[in-house]
Amino acid sequence: MSGPMIVGFFGTVAVVAGVAALWLVLRPRHPGALPPSDEVIFSNHLKVESLFRDLWRFVALTAAGASAQFGALVWQAGQS
Repeated sequence: MSGPMIVGFFGTVAVVAGVAALWLVLRPRHPGALPPSDEVIFSNHLKVESLFRDLWRFVALTAAGASAQFGALVWQAGQS
């Protein structure tokens, strides 16, 4: 495997992991559950702060994977 393919592969793995983690965090635990806005008050709530912290990590992971994919594309385009 060449360098761009390795970088692109790990970028793809990071994007898939980030999207899967977002799906796991955002899916309702019960089919009939109310949206989070109906369950908690957003001002200074520890669960909401924790959720936003987790979401930020997953978005950052997905963005890092996407940038690795883009870098691999540019690297490969520069070699051909």
